[in-house]
Amino acid sequence: MGQGYSYDCPNCGRSTELIMGCYNCKGWGDRATRDDILGSRYGRRAKEILERKQGSLYHFQADVHVCGCGYTQSYDSLVIHSKDIPDWETYYMTRHRCPRCNRTMKPIGYFPLSIKCHSCGTDSPIDRRSMCRWNR
Repeated sequence: MGQGYSYDCPNCGRSTELIMGCYNCKGWGDRATRDDILGSRYGRRAKEILERKQGSLYHFQADVHVCGCGYTQSYDSLVIHSKDIPDWETYYMTRHRCPRCNRTMKPIGYFPLSIKCHSCGTDSPIDRRSMCRWNR
């Protein structure tokens, strides 16, 4: 379940879509994802946490991430967490690096009203009419 919005640059016309939400069909305790985690596909830290926190749940979700340089993008992240749904404790979440400056980006948990255009740097406002939602 999630949603997304488009941001259209008034200067160069580039459109960027940001999405946020969980994929109910991807990673919720499936064996293939568990094997990938334990095989270090998502890094040593994710593997260690899954081994140490027996009975943890895991899934994939999309989040909006922002960098200190102003670059904003949605990324899919692996999340390993406690069984206390819906108020789980997060043990691990994939970290993402900015493609512009290589700093670690932060998930922000909301849709910003505008973002810097990835092409020209002009403020691009959210297009509220572009909202889309998914349930699976």
